[in-house]
Amino acid sequence: MARSPLKIVLTVLVLMVAWMMLTLRTDIDGLVQEIIAGALIALALGIFLSGILPDAGEGNPVKRILMFFVFLLIFFKEMILANIDVAFRVLHPKMPIKPGIVEVKPGMKSDMGKMILANSITLTPGTLSMDYIDDSLFIHWISVEDDPEEAMKPLDKAVKEVFP
Repeated sequence: MARSPLKIVLTVLVLMVAWMMLTLRTDIDGLVQEIIAGALIALALGIFLSGILPDAGEGNPVKRILMFFVFLLIFFKEMILANIDVAFRVLHPKMPIKPGIVEVKPGMKSDMGKMILANSITLTPGTLSMDYIDDSLFIHWISVEDDPEEAMKPLDKAVKEVFP
């Protein structure tokens, strides 16, 4: 598998930003050490991961990286809303649930996009991605009264922006 320099550089940059966000050093000596250590680790992982990660599709890589952060915001918002919804259903005296399996067709083209969408749905409480067959995603939903296509539209759109 050929490794493009752009793919390696973008992988290193994303890993470096993640490293800096996780460490959050404020003193100048610690910051310099973290930048050096983070750059070396990100470079090693970037070279390694750029060869094993599947192709995530076409599109402007810089826009896709920026849209990844938008995706994270949408994902965390959806996760918080799902937590509140499930907590309400659990604490409600009549426990208003109607579990079932629904089929949705998100129209995702890339394998990476399908995987990210299915895993994001599984991470939100009240849902579980069961299988992705062709263009159909089967989800176990806590309440099939809700419109699944409409409920997953923000997350689906955000994933498509990052992984076209």
